[in-house]
Amino acid sequence: GAPFRRARDCSILRGSGANSITFYNLGVCNLDPIELDLYFERFLNEDRAAPPDADLDFGWDERDQALAWMVERFGRDKVAITCTTNHLNYRSAFREAAKVFGYSDAQTTAVLDSLETKSARLDDTGIRNIHAWARRIHGKPRYLGQHPGGLIVTNQPIWRHVACEWSRTSAEGGGEGRIITQVDMHNGIDDLGLIKFDLLGNGSLSVLRDALEQIHQQGFPDPEVWDVRKCFADPVVRAMLANGQSRGIFYIESPAQIRLNQKARAETFPEIVITSSLIRPAGTAYCETFVERHRNMKDGIKD
Repeated sequence: GAPFRRARDCSILRGSGANSITFYNLGVCNLDPIELDLYFERFLNEDRAAPPDADLDFGWDERDQALAWMVERFGRDKVAITCTTNHLNYRSAFREAAKVFGYSDAQTTAVLDSLETKSARLDDTGIRNIHAWARRIHGKPRYLGQHPGGLIVTNQPIWRHVACEWSRTSAEGGGEGRIITQVDMHNGIDDLGLIKFDLLGNGSLSVLRDALEQIHQQGFPDPEVWDVRKCFADPVVRAMLANGQSRGIFYIESPAQIRLNQKARAETFPEIVITSSLIRPAGTAYCETFVERHRNMKDGIKD
């Protein structure tokens, strides 16, 4: 079937992948990293062997459709959901150990509740044995789950690259199962040289899509939000950013981000790139220095 989203509908790429000249040339992202002088040496250095993920944003109600399209486009035998590894917490470990000692679910629940309220003690031989085994398996892998957005795509059948298994059902709780990897995103996907895509649900994109549809239905001209240069040349847009009127705009809507944009009087795309990087934990120590120097530059004050 035809893709449900065209390249110009709105930008759907973010994170490290948005700096990629490859994605720009493919029309997936509308940001030219060379023109904007984006810093992508972060992922091109000798100390980093693993490739970056490709984070693809869709409306919150479009992600399943995006997955279905990828399966149809590349083939079901070449697409797999990355697994998650669920580990035993203490209560789960205690329950598993109690089964071996012949305890029913109701008995195990009663024992756990009594231990939490300290109405039972570990001097009981049976409980002490269960507790000892529970401590031994606490934190061990229990079962595999499906990552909410992680996806890998290969040219050859997926099982030629990574061990896989069928899920019992789809993530939606029904229908035919999915192929999921037996290697999770933290322990092996990078080592196998596989690039992981993240299909992410983003409420802001759903709002943007619906707003554009309403504009179209009411006969107003298309605002062409895909045209980044046009958007940032609009004096109304620039004033809104500098005045902190960005609530509901993904990535620059947090109170801390809004305050920083107001202090720095950030109104252009390059300025937003800087402030959205500084607001992260590693950059907060430099915020005040940047604001002071940036405001002086805007006011024509030289050091």
